Amino acid sequence: GMSGREAFEDYEDLNHELRMYDVSNKDKDGFFTLSSRPQIVALNKADSISEMEVEKLLRTFQERAGFKPLVISAVTGLNIRELLLKIGEYLYQ
Repeated sequence: GMSGREAFEDYEDLNHELRMYDVSNKDKDGFFTLSSRPQIVALNKADSISEMEVEKLLRTFQERAGFKPLVISAVTGLNIRELLLKIGEYLYQ
């Protein structure tokens, strides 16, 4: 989500947790890595911040992670279809 927190920091924190999970569990039976799996990154609540703030977030992700996340709004339906299509692409690869 985008309200009250830094979206890029949340993204970094989540990926750190995935890497730590991998390190902690790599020797367990049935283990598979999580940190190297494909990700779909979506910024929700786009309806609650200004277009300028959305653009700033997109620039931050592009500059620091090399991609632009999908901007969505569950309330207005913005880009929900695109998100579902992207999920479908990953599931059927």
